Amino acid sequence: MSEFEARIRSLILRIILVTIIFDVISNIGLTIYYIVTDDLGSEISVYLSERIIMPTAINVLALIAAKRFNDSKKETAKSKYWACAMAFATVVGSLAVFQCYFPCLWTGPAIAMIFCSIFHDFKLIRVMFIYSMGIIALAYVFVVGDYPENMSFYMQCAIVSAIITVIAFLLANAMEEYARNVAKLNRENLEKEIELKRRLDFDPLTEVHSRGYMDLRGEEMLKNADRFNPVTVAIIDIDDFKQINDKYGHENGDKVLRTLGLLLNSLIDERHTIVGRYGGEEFLFIFEGGNINEHEALLDALRESFSLINYAFMGPTNNSCSFSGGITVTYERQHLDEVFKVADEALYIAKGKGKNNIVRK
Repeated sequence: MSEFEARIRSLILRIILVTIIFDVISNIGLTIYYIVTDDLGSEISVYLSERIIMPTAINVLALIAAKRFNDSKKETAKSKYWACAMAFATVVGSLAVFQCYFPCLWTGPAIAMIFCSIFHDFKLIRVMFIYSMGIIALAYVFVVGDYPENMSFYMQCAIVSAIITVIAFLLANAMEEYARNVAKLNRENLEKEIELKRRLDFDPLTEVHSRGYMDLRGEEMLKNADRFNPVTVAIIDIDDFKQINDKYGHENGDKVLRTLGLLLNSLIDERHTIVGRYGGEEFLFIFEGGNINEHEALLDALRESFSLINYAFMGPTNNSCSFSGGITVTYERQHLDEVFKVADEALYIAKGKGKNNIVRK
């Protein structure tokens, strides 16, 4: 958004510059025409001062001020777009005032107000509305001073210009309200999307990764496996978990799963390792790089820590759980199901050895 607003500010500065150049050229042309037709209406020095020198000086100063704000690294984005918007309104406002005998120019600031609604600032729109109404009043006073005989006509022009400005103000407010509602809706959709992705990527009970995430990331990690970047795959399974569910209930079984999930999340470094719940009480580890001896030692440390946790619902004695695990490593590109099969065979051997141990294959 900041880059887009920066481009809009630069566009406004270019529009201001083009407007100033067009104003000077057109006024010089009109001056020559009035001199030739002897319809200047005042001394040439006064005419040049009022129609060319003064408005050009105001416009150039507005452009310089806006450009300095826009180029400054100290100013905030808000102060920059305020400077550009007010410079824009000033330039089109000077056209309306100094060329007040062209009533169609009186609505110029209102057009600038609609254009600057792109900055999504209610306060700026209100200030530009008040400014636009002031320009219309000032232009009316100036033109009636020069042409009092046409007061009725210019009064009608002022009323029409004021109505157009009010409509422009309401339109700018409606556009801003619409933009804010769309932005709010987009934020809500993004938050829902992030939450949905989290639910898809993480197991809600244990807060480790889901099976879908493990399958996807595991395949990506195994694509890069070679002798310089081995990938280790391990599976652990809580021992006798079915008996825990049957004896103490699924609610207490969930407590065991949650406890193991917390333990895994506290000890696993996800920069090079991912862990997820792969089945009911089965958890999958994938280690990218490193040494299988280190990974096996980590699993053994996790096993020891898990076996030391006591559960009150099991009673005062024999109130802990354990898990068994199988681990393997690959030094070549393989699919996850191929490596998983080897680790699963190692897990089966660990279960046959009396459980509560880690087997490498």
